[in-house]
Amino acid sequence: MKSDRSKNASLTQRFFFLIILLVATATVGNTQTDADNSRFFVNGSIALLNYGGTSSSLNGFSTDVPSAFVFKFVTEVGYRLNDVFSVGPLISIETVHSKEKKPDPVDPAQLIEFASKDLTWMFDVFGRYELMRRGKFSLHIHTQMGIDRGSTKEKTGSVEKKTKSMKMIGFTIVPLVAYDFSAKFSFITKVDFLSFGGSIRTVKFENTGDTIKTHYLAFNSLSRVFYLADVNIGFIYKF
Repeated sequence: MKSDRSKNASLTQRFFFLIILLVATATVGNTQTDADNSRFFVNGSIALLNYGGTSSSLNGFSTDVPSAFVFKFVTEVGYRLNDVFSVGPLISIETVHSKEKKPDPVDPAQLIEFASKDLTWMFDVFGRYELMRRGKFSLHIHTQMGIDRGSTKEKTGSVEKKTKSMKMIGFTIVPLVAYDFSAKFSFITKVDFLSFGGSIRTVKFENTGDTIKTHYLAFNSLSRVFYLADVNIGFIYKF
């Protein structure tokens, strides 16, 4: 058990060292830029989604629709290697709160509130390539690779427990559209559901000790098109 944890810790440390090395190498190798040309930029986006929490009736039977609140915050610090290619680190935090009515484990005839709280954070390195520019509009290909960590807590009635923890290493490639309001400030839209990506994901269930490992590889996952948090609207500020 300790050996597995040591290997996982060693793998994580090597991964972060590789990210730092790549960013540092790119920065040092491109310091000969013009002083009046903006090379660094800050990129941020926020996604909010709140749905459900209502009741629907059919043939005299009333059903409660599960409710969910999603918040996702992404921030990036980038460095432009040249006029079309940029690199940098990315940090993302996402939380999902959901509630619904479920049968009481003790008395199934009674309904009690079931709530779950998911928290995920991500540290990635990203690359961005400008495919074309038409006036103030530009189309980019955004790719990122990194590690996600997360946990889920569940509450049934008054009983609360941590149910699972997650670790994932993956990559994604998505389109990004930018509109330049000025030389320093741009508006961006990144749609994650038009993506190519893959991951290796490990989920450990704290209450049972079971571990599940999955591998994911997909292109253009349209099944997620109605998930608003996959449409990231944000900005870029160059300095």
